[in-house]
Amino acid sequence: MDTSEPGHDDESVTDTICGTSATKQDDGISIGEVSEGESLNSDVEASAVETTGCHDFDDIADWPTNLQNSQIEKIVFRGPIRANINHYPKDGVGRSFNKMYFQRKTANGELVDRMWLVYSSKLDRMFCFCCKIFSSDEFALAKAGTNDWGHMALILKRHERSTEHFDCYGKWIGSGM
Repeated sequence: MDTSEPGHDDESVTDTICGTSATKQDDGISIGEVSEGESLNSDVEASAVETTGCHDFDDIADWPTNLQNSQIEKIVFRGPIRANINHYPKDGVGRSFNKMYFQRKTANGELVDRMWLVYSSKLDRMFCFCCKIFSSDEFALAKAGTNDWGHMALILKRHERSTEHFDCYGKWIGSGM
């Protein structure tokens, strides 16, 4: 951050960003504890979010469109977050997300967890955790999510067998975090 810009001086400025504060200094931004009621100008806030990767990552809907490496590391380290929800909203024809989508039944009847599958309660859509992070393709489970509950079994079956999903899954698991 260039602190020689008009309107910037060497005073400390703080804000509530994910429970931390951003302090503008000559050499950039440092992160520390925040006191309730402190505020920050938008230039410093944007820089602090970019520098720290500080977003609410609990719901995949809150992830930034273009993830930075530090954000990817944080997300991968935490792993997929599944909210404990008992009732899901219904669409216009009465269909909704079902927790059984989180599992796949194998040919021998064994149930296998789709640990890569994430439900966004904010968007009422499903996403592929690893494809959202590592895929450059624009398919639904990777970018916008899907809530086509009537065709979900087929969508999931095709997705988990796709080359792109295998590649992204491998990058996720291979990251070793």
